[in-house]
Amino acid sequence: MLNTFFVTDPAPELLLNGTYDATLVALSVLVAVIASFFTLIQIDFAEQNQNSRINRLAKFGGAVAMAGGIWSMHFIGMLAFSLCVEVDYDPWLTAASIFPAFLGCWAAFDLITRANATLAVKGLAAVILGAGIGTMHYSGMEAMQLGPMLGYDPALFGLSIVVAVSLAFIAIQTRSKLRDYVSDNNISVVRWLGALALGASVSGMHYTGMQAAKFVSDSPVISQEMQDQHTQSLALFIAAVSMIISALSALIHTASKYRSVAADKAANESRLAAILETAVDGIITINGDGIIKSCNPLVERILGWPERETLGRNVAVFLPKETQTKVSFDSAYLEQFKGVGREIKALHKQGHLVPIRLGIGEVELKDQSGFYVGFITDLTAQKQMEKALIEQETRYRTLLNNMPGVAFRCRIDSEWTMSFVSPIVEQLTGYRAEEFMSGQVHFASLIIEDDKSLTHDVVEQALQCGKASYSQEYRILHKSGHTKWVLDKGSFEYDQAGKVEGIAGVLLDISERKNMEDELRTAKSVAESAAASKQAFLANMSHEIRTPMNAILGFSEVLRESELKQDQSKHVNTILTSAKALLHLLNDILDSAKLDQGKLDLIENDFCISELLDNVVSTFWYQAKKKGLKLELTMSHSLHQTYHGASDRLRQVLVNLLGNAIKFTAQGGVELSVESYQDDYVLFKIADTGIGIANDRLDSIFNPFEQADESMSRRFGGTGLGTTISRQLVELMGGKIWAHSELGKGSTFYFTVPLKKIAAFTIAQDVHVELPPLNILVADDIQQNTELLSLLLEKQGHSIEVAGDGLEAIEKAKAQQYDLILMDIHMPGCDGLEATRAIKAYERENRQQETPVIALTASVLGEDRAAAKAAGMAAFASKPVVIEDLTRTIAETLNINITHTAIEVRQTSNKQLINRARAINLWGSEARFLKELARFWDGKREEVVALFAHEGQFTNDVLQSIHTIKGVAGNLALETLFALLEQIERKKEVDERLRAKMALIIEKLDDVVGLSDEEVVTNALSEGDVFLFKQNLPQVKEMIDEAQVEDDVLDALLESAPLTYRSQVEALKHALDDFEFERAEEILAQLMSTDV
Repeated sequence: MLNTFFVTDPAPELLLNGTYDATLVALSVLVAVIASFFTLIQIDFAEQNQNSRINRLAKFGGAVAMAGGIWSMHFIGMLAFSLCVEVDYDPWLTAASIFPAFLGCWAAFDLITRANATLAVKGLAAVILGAGIGTMHYSGMEAMQLGPMLGYDPALFGLSIVVAVSLAFIAIQTRSKLRDYVSDNNISVVRWLGALALGASVSGMHYTGMQAAKFVSDSPVISQEMQDQHTQSLALFIAAVSMIISALSALIHTASKYRSVAADKAANESRLAAILETAVDGIITINGDGIIKSCNPLVERILGWPERETLGRNVAVFLPKETQTKVSFDSAYLEQFKGVGREIKALHKQGHLVPIRLGIGEVELKDQSGFYVGFITDLTAQKQMEKALIEQETRYRTLLNNMPGVAFRCRIDSEWTMSFVSPIVEQLTGYRAEEFMSGQVHFASLIIEDDKSLTHDVVEQALQCGKASYSQEYRILHKSGHTKWVLDKGSFEYDQAGKVEGIAGVLLDISERKNMEDELRTAKSVAESAAASKQAFLANMSHEIRTPMNAILGFSEVLRESELKQDQSKHVNTILTSAKALLHLLNDILDSAKLDQGKLDLIENDFCISELLDNVVSTFWYQAKKKGLKLELTMSHSLHQTYHGASDRLRQVLVNLLGNAIKFTAQGGVELSVESYQDDYVLFKIADTGIGIANDRLDSIFNPFEQADESMSRRFGGTGLGTTISRQLVELMGGKIWAHSELGKGSTFYFTVPLKKIAAFTIAQDVHVELPPLNILVADDIQQNTELLSLLLEKQGHSIEVAGDGLEAIEKAKAQQYDLILMDIHMPGCDGLEATRAIKAYERENRQQETPVIALTASVLGEDRAAAKAAGMAAFASKPVVIEDLTRTIAETLNINITHTAIEVRQTSNKQLINRARAINLWGSEARFLKELARFWDGKREEVVALFAHEGQFTNDVLQSIHTIKGVAGNLALETLFALLEQIERKKEVDERLRAKMALIIEKLDDVVGLSDEEVVTNALSEGDVFLFKQNLPQVKEMIDEAQVEDDVLDALLESAPLTYRSQVEALKHALDDFEFERAEEILAQLMSTDV
C-alpha cells in the first residue's frame, strides 16, 4: 500500500509538472489568515468564559471557522494548481475531508483555552492541530479524480506535517506571549499576528504537501479547455461553501456574545440588588425634579416609609414640614449635597424627627439630566452616644471634685510637676490646686526628706519592670507643719511612639489608717496570746472529755442490747442519744481547735461524687420527711463522676450545712445543687426556705459560736460551730464559702473546692480468687471483646486462644482440649448456643472429658440463662466483663477454693430487690416501710413503666425525674431499682439490656406490693402503734403546759401516729417549733378528744 502512496524514483519523462495561478494562491492564503483571525476571536471569547456553556459554544464556533478556512484554503489552492490533464473531485470525499480539520481544531482549542495551560499542553495542541490540517489536506487530495497516478515524496510528505505542527505551535505561542506584553486596547494586533502565523501554518502545510505530490502520467493529456470549465464550477462551489461556513461562524460568535452579555447583565443586576439589600445605609435614587425613583429596605427601617409608598413622590416627604414650605426640592437644591455629607433632621413616617447624614452623588446618563443617588445614614445611635458621653463627662467631673482622694496628672521629673490636680488637694496639703499647676508649689518639696528617694525608686523600678502602674506610701508635710501619710497609686501614660509622657493617679490620706494599724498590731499581739491559750485549753479539754464519753456510749449500747423494761429502754435510748449529741459537739470543738492551730491534715482519696452526694442526702431524707420538707439533689450533667480529694471532709461540710438548712426550715424545702465551676473547681449550693438571716448577722455566722440571732440556741439548739468548721475546712481544701440570705424567706450557702478529675476507678472486692494457669478458648465475634479478655486473663498467667465465631470455636475445640471455654451467646452465623451443643456432642461421641463452657452476654433475660443452661453451658457471665466477677465465676465453675482477704478500699455486696434489714433500720418497723413502699409504687409506677417504653435520649426534665425516683428508691432500700436508675441516668437512655432488667424489677415489685397491701393497712393501724400514740399524748400536754419544746417527745408522737392523724401531728409539731402554744393546745385537744 505504501508503494502506491509514496513515489521514490519515478521516470522523469512520465512526471507531470503543474503551474500555479498567483492570484488564486494569494486568495487561498488570505482565506486562511481571515479564517484564523475569526477563530482567534472565538478562542479569546472562550477563555473569558471558563466552565460554562458559552465556553463550549465559542470553542465549537472557532473550530467551525478554522475548519472551514482550512478546507476553503485547500481547495482554492488546488484550483490555483493547473495540470495538463483533466481533474475532477469526488463530491462525498471532498465534503468529508472537512471533518478531520474540525475535530483537530476542536481538540486543540479545548487544550489551549484551559486555565494555566503549560508549554507541554500547548505542544500537544500544536501536534493535534497540525495532524488535523495534514489529514484534511491529504484526504482532500485523495478526492482528486485524474488520469495520472498520484504519489508523494516521503521526505517532503514528512516535512509538510512538520511545517504544519511547527507553524501551529509558533502561532499558539506567539499569541500567548504577545498577550503578556500588549494591552487589551491593542488585542486586535495580537489576533492579526496570531492569524498570520496560524494561516501560514495552514498554507505552508498545503503548499509543502503539494510539492510532495508526484503526478505520474500513463495516458495522453486532455485539452486544457475542459480543465478550465471544471475549475470554474468548483471555484463557485467552494466560494459558496466558504461563505456559508463564515456566516455560521459569525452566527455562533454572535450567539455566544449575546449569551455572555445577557449573563453579565443578569449577574450585574444580582450584584446591584445584593448591594442594595445588604447596604448599611439607606439608598434612594432621585431625578432632576426631586421625584423618588427607588429606595432600598434600609430607608424603611430608618424613616418608616416602605418603597411602594415613596415611589413617584417628592423627596420633600422625608424632611420636616417647616423645611418643605421654604425650599424647592429640585436639582438645584440637591446640588448642595453633592460630594459632601451633611447632617440634617429627617421626618419619620410616625411623625418624629430622625437625625441623619445625607450624601448625594450625580449619575450621568444618556438622554437624561439630573439623576441622583442619595445615601442616608442613621445617626440616632451616634447622637445618643454623644449625649451619653457628655453626661458621663459631667458625672466624672462631679465625681472627681467630690471624691475623697486627690486625682492628679504629673510629669516624671525631680519636682513631680503637676499638669492637673483636683481641688481637694487643698485639704491634703493646705495648698490650692492652682498653686501646684502654676509652679508656685512643687509636690516634691512636700515629701519628707527620708521618703524622697523612695518615691523615685518605686516609679523607676515599675518602669524598668514594664509594669503599667505602681503603688507606694510615704509621708508629706502639711502647710500647717504636721505630717500626713499618703497612699500614692498611679498609672503610666504613653504617647503614640510608646514613650512615657507622665503619670495619672490618685493620692489618698491614710494617716488615720496608719494610726489604726499601730493600734491593731498591739491588739493583735495580745489577741494571739489569748487565742493560743484558749485553743490549747479547748484541745486539752476535748481530749479529756472524750475518754469518759466513749465509755458512756459503749456501755449504753451494751445496755440497749440487753433485756430491759420499756421505761428502762427509753431511758437508755435517751442517754445514748444525748451522749452522741455531746460527742458530736466535742468533735466539732476538737476540729475547730485543730483547724485554728493548723494541725488538721486532709486525707485525700479517689471517690465517686454522685455516690457521696446520694449518701449525704439519704442521711437527711427521713429527717426532712418528718418535718414535711422537700429535700432535692440536683447534679449538673457536665459534672464529672470521679474525683480525687478529701471526700470525708467534703462530706462533713455538706452534713453541717444540710443539717442546718433542715433544722432552720419549718416548711418548703431544701435543695443541694452541684455543678462544675472554673477550671478544676466544683460549686456546691445549699438553698432553703427557712427563717433566713438578717443582713447585719450574715457576715458573722462563720465566726465560732455565732448564730443568726441570740434566740437560736434556745429554739433550735446547737453551738454555732458548724458553719465555722465548714468555713475552715473549705478554706483548708483551697476553696471559698459564702452565703446569701433574706430574713423570713430563706438562705443559700455556696462553697467551692478544687477537685481533681480522675478516670473511673475500680472498687475492690472482698473476695480474692487465685486461679492456677489455665488454657482458655475465648469465642466472640467482636475483636475488641476478645482483645480485652485476652489482656485481662493473660495478666493472670492464663494461655488464651481466640475464635471469631461459633464455627471457628468448634474447630478449635475439636483440635485441642481446653480447660475452659468462654463463649459469646450472640454471634452471626453459628451462635454460641449452637457451637456449645456441637462441642458437647463431639466430646460425647469421642468420649472426651467435657470442657466447661461459660456463657458471655450483655443480656440478663431469664430465657437467655435457660437457653444457655439447656445448651450445656456451665455458668453465665454478664457483659461488660468485670474481671473479679469473671474470675470468681471461673473458680466456682472449676471448683477452685475461693479465699477471703482483707482489703483497704471498700467492700461491695450483691444487690437485692429489697434490703429489708436496711429498710427496717431506716423506717423503724417493717409495717411503716411497707406502707411507704406501697405509696411510692402507687405514685411512681407509671413513670417507671414510661421509662421502660422510652426510645432514644432522655431530655433534662426526664433525667431530673429519674434522679428523683432514684433518690426515693435508695431511701426505700430498693437496691436493684436504685442501681438500674443510676445506670440509666449515667447513659441518658434505656438500651435493651437495661430494658430487660427493668422488666424483671417491675414484675417483682408488682408482686411484692400486691401481696402486702392488706399487711400494709393492718400494720399502719396496728394496736401497738395506737397504744403508743395514746400514751404519748399526755406527755405532750404536760410539755405544753410547762411551755417547753422537747424534740424527743414530739418525734415519738410522730412515729407512733396512725396514718389518719399524721397531718394533725405534723401541724402540732410546726406550731410548737414556732412557739405558738395556743394553736398547739387546740390541735392537741382535737387529738385527745378523738377516738383513735
